Amino acid sequence: MTLARVLILAVLALVAEGGDRFTARDVDTTPTLIPATPTAVWSFTVYVEELTLTNKTATAVTCTIQDRQSTPRELFRGTIAAGTLYIMAFNGRRMPGGFTWSCSDGAAVVGYIQGKR
Repeated sequence: MTLARVLILAVLALVAEGGDRFTARDVDTTPTLIPATPTAVWSFTVYVEELTLTNKTATAVTCTIQDRQSTPRELFRGTIAAGTLYIMAFNGRRMPGGFTWSCSDGAAVVGYIQGKR
């Protein structure tokens, strides 16, 4: 086996090993109840990949998620129907300065966000 072939196989093995695994540059939250008052989750710029919201109550709840730049821009504002699960892909939406989130009922919606730093 030639040296070139060995190097190619070694590179392919490293690429295959990386796959879709979560890396150190990736960030995610612990699934948690979203509070009723706007609360900062991260204070560094993040690129949101996916947002999951689960309304565990029998009542619709309104939620807002926005970045933390000087004039905040919304990532999501909407009503989460009772007893539903929403999973939204954002494909790396930039959130300058991190983001805050809140819902009209602080004991209703469990939120989870995955992104890249």
